[in-house]
Amino acid sequence: MLLNQDFDILQKLINILIQKGKKEKALKIVLNLLKNIKFFEIEESIKEEFLSTALNNIIPVLTVTRIKKSSKTFYCPKIISTEKRINLALQ
Repeated sequence: MLLNQDFDILQKLINILIQKGKKEKALKIVLNLLKNIKFFEIEESIKEEFLSTALNNIIPVLTVTRIKKSSKTFYCPKIISTEKRINLALQ
């Protein structure tokens, strides 16, 4: 069964795929993706979590920000918020 977080991720994925207001077409693409997961012969309980697990593997943790100090530019790592991580992974 899909968890609330997994459902939110699927909703965001559908919203990213929407072009010219065609939500049904984007929904069909996502449903076909979930149906094609059976091609890999994964157990039923794991199929539902496959997409969220794949997204968790590509979610970034850090980003690089520019900081200026006296006409010098330094690049420093910065931790990304959870919402921004998901958005970056889906794009």
